[in-house]
Amino acid sequence: MNQPRWISRTGAAVAFAFLLAVAPQVQAQLQINRGQGTHQAHDFNDTFYIQNGLDPTSPDFNRRFEVDGVPNGVQTVFTETDDPTRSTSRVLPVNCGYDASGQPLCYPGPPVFFGEGSFQDTPAGEIARELAKFRAFIFPKVTGNPLSPAPPNRRQDNMFETTKGYVGANPLGLWRLVFVSFTPTAFVEPGLSRLAPLHIQNGTDTDGTPVIKRLHVLLELEAEGLVEFNVRIPGVNPEPWVV
Repeated sequence: MNQPRWISRTGAAVAFAFLLAVAPQVQAQLQINRGQGTHQAHDFNDTFYIQNGLDPTSPDFNRRFEVDGVPNGVQTVFTETDDPTRSTSRVLPVNCGYDASGQPLCYPGPPVFFGEGSFQDTPAGEIARELAKFRAFIFPKVTGNPLSPAPPNRRQDNMFETTKGYVGANPLGLWRLVFVSFTPTAFVEPGLSRLAPLHIQNGTDTDGTPVIKRLHVLLELEAEGLVEFNVRIPGVNPEPWVV
């Protein structure tokens, strides 16, 4: 899911126009034309993945939008690019979420989910492991799979740990998937009173629980036992990381 650039809103119309131009670093710059409804977002090519510590030939390197290297024509199409780090696979879907400060950011659909075997046993691979500690927070529905990032399984938009050390230092835009669920404590006092201001400030998600937009708030709720973090365990659960 890749390093996003984000902006603050100065007005509804201006905000929307800027949001459509937000781009993750992991893919070619996202250029969206409101009038034509088009955008550019190319996956990295194999050479760039290898240079930055991942093995694109690994069995658990899952390019979601391609079949045997060919774009599937539904969520990915073939287009040329003059960026030597990118492939000719252009991702069509655009997602939106929140950065660490709660500002909106938009990004193309993540092209790759991957597992332990995709890290190279090289110095570049060790760097990739370290960079892959930055977290992408997913919010599954209470009735859904607690370890699924699928959009229909989400109760609210994702949040990204865009804190110091991520921006400019993570060329592939690597993320560790972290799944956030409310604990039973959130549904009794004093948890209900603690969450009430969030209901007012941010509104409710599809479960009727408050939307969480800011990283510091999420970390406070986890420390207070109102939410819990779950992760896919390498070697046990598939694809704990995403590009």
